[in-house]
Amino acid sequence: QVTAERAHTLVITADDRAGHTSVETRHFVFDKTKPEITLFGNGVPFQGGEFYKTPVIFTLEVVDTTTTSKDVEIDNVDYTIGTSYSTEGHHQIKVVVTNAAGLQSVIDPLPFTVDLTPPTIALTENGQPFTDGMKFNRDVNPVVTSTDNITASPDRTLYLDGIEYGLGTPITAESADHTIRATAVDEAGHMREVGPFHFMLDKTKPVVTIVEAASGEPFVADALFARPVSFRVTVADLTHRRVAATLNNAPLVLGAGSTQPDG
Repeated sequence: QVTAERAHTLVITADDRAGHTSVETRHFVFDKTKPEITLFGNGVPFQGGEFYKTPVIFTLEVVDTTTTSKDVEIDNVDYTIGTSYSTEGHHQIKVVVTNAAGLQSVIDPLPFTVDLTPPTIALTENGQPFTDGMKFNRDVNPVVTSTDNITASPDRTLYLDGIEYGLGTPITAESADHTIRATAVDEAGHMREVGPFHFMLDKTKPVVTIVEAASGEPFVADALFARPVSFRVTVADLTHRRVAATLNNAPLVLGAGSTQPDG
């Protein structure tokens, strides 16, 4: 009884008393087990549903006691194991391995996707592209849009001053120097970034304080003085650039002594 699963060679030799010899040879295979097969995509065991951001090379590992034949198709078209496949889109791969005993192992069509193209991304505010150095005196409403040739909705992320910020959330915090950037990632793992851009958000008018220099008391409107008047001016603002003053419609240089006639 033959129990070893492999290819065998049977040789029968018969001799008679007259010195004749007959030899009969039979080759046969005893194999009751289907081939064990493992499919790899770019060297990693293939499960189905993978996204590839680079061309994919499928390889096949087969364990069997006899010789085997391999039939592999992608989208019902013959594919040669070990070659690069770079057609972008959604695909299916099928594998049939047959051993010398006629037993088959089949990997039914399993999906995979090849996506070699990163997504597009845009960062806008009020319909205009965000640019470096923008200035706002109102809340800022950034909008991140992204498209991709394969992924219907790439993952979008917005960052304000290096911290993730909610999409669709107005920026209300005043700052002389905000930074903003955004990223988009497709299902294959491609990432695109826009920014960072610096911008200013200042919604508050400058606060001007005038005090009498000698007393430090507030310089009130319509005050009456019987002595020379000196005053100090301070301006509180997030982004103020300049302070200008006039006295009786004439330019007044702040910080410089000035004498005016009574009146």
